[in-house]
Amino acid sequence: MPVWSRATFPLTELSLEQWERALRIDLTAVFLCIKHQAPAMLRSGGGAIVNTASGLAQIAIANAAEYVSAKHGVVGLTRAAAVELGGRNIRVNSVLPGIVETDLISRLAEQPEFKAFLGRSKDRHLMGRFPAPREIGEAVAWLLSDHASFINGAAVPVDGGYLVN
Repeated sequence: MPVWSRATFPLTELSLEQWERALRIDLTAVFLCIKHQAPAMLRSGGGAIVNTASGLAQIAIANAAEYVSAKHGVVGLTRAAAVELGGRNIRVNSVLPGIVETDLISRLAEQPEFKAFLGRSKDRHLMGRFPAPREIGEAVAWLLSDHASFINGAAVPVDGGYLVN
């Protein structure tokens, strides 16, 4: 089975185990980070948290219900945490990257069925390419910085225009 196919089951064929695994990895882990980060941040006077969601937190694609649902949940959790913590000097935001040019994506691009998906996805990016990890990191660094001191509860696309196309 190709590495990426574990997240390509139609909703009606998705097992409860696959559903719960995706939620644990992509949503519950974010909850646990905020739950344990916030008290330390409150003791030190505040700070900023940036969660990684996905462009699929705003839209959906077929055969990825567990991932799409979890990433929608990350945005909701981000907003709920912003409401609870914003008045206590902790800003909480999320970034919404699309596919990022990583070693994993390069390896998956060698699989014919993924290569076709990747091509279609790249065609939706107004900039005609996928971002380097550094480009996502720069958006995160900005959201963590004092330059973004009035940004709270936002879901910031860092996707080269994927969501507007």
